[in-house]
Amino acid sequence: MNRKPGDLTIRQATVEDAPIVVWASLAALVDGEPEGDPVYDYYRSKAYEVCYREDTLQSYRNALVAEVDGAPAGAIISYPGDIYEQSRKITLEIYGPSDFRYDSETFPGEYYLDSLAVKKEFREMGIGTSLMEAAAKRAAQMGYSCVSLIVSDEKPYNRRMYEHLGFRADGPVVFMDEPYTRMVKDI
Repeated sequence: MNRKPGDLTIRQATVEDAPIVVWASLAALVDGEPEGDPVYDYYRSKAYEVCYREDTLQSYRNALVAEVDGAPAGAIISYPGDIYEQSRKITLEIYGPSDFRYDSETFPGEYYLDSLAVKKEFREMGIGTSLMEAAAKRAAQMGYSCVSLIVSDEKPYNRRMYEHLGFRADGPVVFMDEPYTRMVKDI
């Protein structure tokens, strides 16, 4: 962490925050916003439907928003593994048919950190860590003792960051046909 944020607030997302939740759900998968990429544009349009609903994995109801001096700086989407299978089914139905392979990312009895993104101008301020800590606190308040996430095998920097935060590898998983590592942390 090189810089300190101004007045940092982390709060439960509301339906009005759905646009930053959409952005976070997509930014966790790709860097930037690929201009004119029809696949990205398709997923972005579907992500709006997913994030505005209350029964999907990436629902605004499952998100925390970070604000710096009142401006949205980032978001984390997280939820109990107990809702994963049912909500995943609804989420994938909205996105439409896919040939992608998706292993289970989380399981009942744990709390899953799905997507985390911080806007470029707010990076290196510890906001991502603060969002993860807030999600873990929420998990503990709900009675969970374990949080989990997956990290792309193509992003070793992210894996080292999660290890630094106390996560440990828990085996391979495939997400959208790509190799990931599932990581867990006791809270």
